[in-house]
Amino acid sequence: MNLKIIISIGISLIFTANQLRAQGNETVMLEYEPYRASSIFNQSGKVLFGVPVYKSSRSLFFISPEYKFFFTKSNELLSAEFLNQVSLRFVWQYQFEKSWKIQWLGVPVVTSPLSNKTGLILNNLLKIDKTHPILGYFIGIAYSQRYRNNIISPMAGFNWNPTNDWNLVGRVPLYLSLRHKLNTSLYMGVELSENNISSLSKNTDYDFVWLHERNLGLISDWKLYKKWWLSGMVGYSLNRSLTTYKLPSKSIWTIKTTLGEPGNEPLNQLHEKGFIVNIGVKYKLKN
Repeated sequence: MNLKIIISIGISLIFTANQLRAQGNETVMLEYEPYRASSIFNQSGKVLFGVPVYKSSRSLFFISPEYKFFFTKSNELLSAEFLNQVSLRFVWQYQFEKSWKIQWLGVPVVTSPLSNKTGLILNNLLKIDKTHPILGYFIGIAYSQRYRNNIISPMAGFNWNPTNDWNLVGRVPLYLSLRHKLNTSLYMGVELSENNISSLSKNTDYDFVWLHERNLGLISDWKLYKKWWLSGMVGYSLNRSLTTYKLPSKSIWTIKTTLGEPGNEPLNQLHEKGFIVNIGVKYKLKN
């Protein structure tokens, strides 16, 4: 395994372990994508922890460190690179009525933390939720600051439980998940989702890259032991893209439906489609 992966994961795990010991309560998720039929990406993965810090009858505050990495392949736009990022989510939630709550999410992200091309990204989301056992929904607005880009994205979503065994979740800009509970230990379904990462690049022809894909796949969650679950996805990437950019000469503001998509003019773009396989392990506080 690449030495940079080992060191970066180690930093993330050491930091999180200290937080977990202090709180005594956690949610853990590890994902790895060993296969992509792609000329752009190679393997990718992430490690995520949720750490409750404070909880009362109306308020909840927790932090969630995450480590994420991509390998890119050498092609006409990009030499083979290892791109990674470490982020720390701060989440505050307040229930001001029985079925209404407000939530703020702040996420500072450090890209390529162990290189001389380290970058800082700041993401923020503010949303209001209407909760209901059968049909809930939310509206919100997100703001992302990265590489002199200021990006605003409107957001909305719903959570529909028509029966105890079926669940449909949708979010704008792009997320739709239909899950069916076959029994207490097995869930299966279909999911439409997106995945992206941006980073400063070592290449001298451009300053930073944005990698983005939209995937459709069959998903499953299988209980391994108590609160530990094995998850998997086999699917197809409907659109996989690599875009290169120069840093804009000054800060610019844009409205985008895809959170984090830069607003300045791209230098080059590469698009493709292909199959994808994802496997993961999760620890859930609630089954």
